[in-house]
Amino acid sequence: MINKDKAIFFNRIAEMQEIKMIEESLKENPLFEDELSQLGYDVIQKNSDVIKEMRDKGLIVRRPYPTLEEFVSQAKGYVVLQSTVFQMENDEFRSVRQSGLLNSGIEIYNDLEEGQVPLHFNWQFKNKSGQYESSSTGGSNMVNVARETLDEQESEARANDIRSVQLNYKEARKEIDFLLNNLEGLVEGTVNTQYHGSVKR
Repeated sequence: MINKDKAIFFNRIAEMQEIKMIEESLKENPLFEDELSQLGYDVIQKNSDVIKEMRDKGLIVRRPYPTLEEFVSQAKGYVVLQSTVFQMENDEFRSVRQSGLLNSGIEIYNDLEEGQVPLHFNWQFKNKSGQYESSSTGGSNMVNVARETLDEQESEARANDIRSVQLNYKEARKEIDFLLNNLEGLVEGTVNTQYHGSVKR
């Protein structure tokens, strides 16, 4: 007959092995953040250190966002990028908000990293007479962007970054203009062509 201490010893080993198995399984299929709540608030509260350690090891992860194509194909409304909404002028955004589209009619796809906003530049360029002039990317009164001011040297060194921001803004403007020109149709639900990934619905 196994004595009590030996039984406790083997029970602990069994528990250890079970924890190892669970960790191995979570490496393959991590727990999503939004599933944590199913464990119960009291359990989460008492195990905040364990949860932090599991996050650090990649055993608990944020649920991956759907791709833009997946999002568009499942969306009920017209899909607009979050970065586009942020680069609207405040009065344009007000028009969209007043139309009621934000409640139903358009769906916003978050194409930005957590807490990020589109970046724009105040920069310098040489005019024909060789003098530096100031310029800036984007509009003058955008909803939510970050601005970086570059001096002459930085403007030259980051010419590619400036060009990239200008091209992205040009795309955002196309989307904004389409939205504003088709406000009524979008509200009525008669415009359902989606140019993202050219999905026709």
